Amino acid sequence: MSSIEIRKELHQYIDNSTDEIIAAVYALLKTYNTTHSEETDIDEYNKDIDAAMKEMDKGEYTPHEEVRKSLLK
Repeated sequence: MSSIEIRKELHQYIDNSTDEIIAAVYALLKTYNTTHSEETDIDEYNKDIDAAMKEMDKGEYTPHEEVRKSLLK
């Protein structure tokens, strides 16, 4: 799928999502763009990955299927 196709599909998801989902996606993108700028070094990137993996190990995540269901409401 091309970037253009992905952008169009993302717009469709956003247009049909709840305010809660839109806020979550916004926060995710804002955090990503803030923490993963060119100034971010590899150590910080690795720390972020380690923290995310620890959350996953503790079961602190939303399964993909649940996210899909919430986006398709």
